[in-house]
Amino acid sequence: MVIAIIAILIALLLPAVQQAREAARRSSCKNNLKQLALGLHNYESTHGLLPPGYLHKFDPAGSGANHMGFAWGCMILPQLEQKNLYDQFNFNIPVFDVSQLIPREAHLSVFLCPSDPYSEGHFVVRDDTVSPIEQYGAASYAANWGPSTATVNLDDTPLQSRGVFYRNSRTKFRDITDGLSNTLFLGERTNGPLPATTAGGHQLFETAWAAAVREVTDLTDDHGHMVLFETQFRPNQPGTDDKGLSAPHTGIGQFAMGDGSVRAISENIDENVYNALGTRAGGEVIGEFWMIPRFPDSEYQTGEQTDQPAVIAAQIVPFANVAARLVAVSLLTERSPTLANFGVGEATSEESTTSQRVMWLLAHSNG
Repeated sequence: MVIAIIAILIALLLPAVQQAREAARRSSCKNNLKQLALGLHNYESTHGLLPPGYLHKFDPAGSGANHMGFAWGCMILPQLEQKNLYDQFNFNIPVFDVSQLIPREAHLSVFLCPSDPYSEGHFVVRDDTVSPIEQYGAASYAANWGPSTATVNLDDTPLQSRGVFYRNSRTKFRDITDGLSNTLFLGERTNGPLPATTAGGHQLFETAWAAAVREVTDLTDDHGHMVLFETQFRPNQPGTDDKGLSAPHTGIGQFAMGDGSVRAISENIDENVYNALGTRAGGEVIGEFWMIPRFPDSEYQTGEQTDQPAVIAAQIVPFANVAARLVAVSLLTERSPTLANFGVGEATSEESTTSQRVMWLLAHSNG
């Protein structure tokens, strides 16, 4: 009897536990964005302006290729306590030079969302015809280039940005007249497949932290979308191109705002509001645009301290059999929760073991 009950509870709770783990991964992702936003702010405090979206210098030989490429993620390495890695780059030669291989292939946890299955341990390959292969450590975050159109976008017109980060950008806080809290700085993007592809287009997103690197078959293409995103398409929008965003969380994308806060924004956000968040000085009036995720954790509350395993268990078991909640919390933590966590009174001494608690709860539950 007990074995059958446990088997049923496990079958019911596996999806719930997976959702609880996703809540923890989403929280870690949020912390990454906070650290990156703090790095941007510390860079601004040191240099008086934000880092460039990516550095650009034309090939002296006239090929039209960008012979720099170092991006915002590379520039803030000292602010992320990665100065030793920063010092391994030689900023006097192109990032694609083979001598830059070791630092450009590094994978840093702060640039990787734990929910992103496509980036950790993976690379963005730029040239697989050479040995060693020219590739770059993958990442899960891109910086805001701003709104775009079919003719004005970060690939075709990289300098005509209304956002914060672009080719050789030198944006200062005073330039962001829309307000830091109303302006996107960073968003999430995996290296997974595009929601829909077109003939001849990219099949996968290309997201790296170190650099935007020229296309070997079209040397004039900066490939700025390796480190930047546009707001033309909403997060996870079907039909988006490789300049959009692809957050790995169901229904939302997480964004670092200019004031350092991190907001969860619905993938169904109004496109005009989303574009307004992408401008630095558009003069738009924006109301509340963020949303509380379906399964909240303490970081989305108003500072109130709660018993988070119990809260998460209550959220992820909507049918709310009390016994199921107990097992959920037991799986999420190493401690054994008290019955008071679930509003069913205190356990007596005869409910001291897990199996006895389950049987007691089944007998006393209305679920």
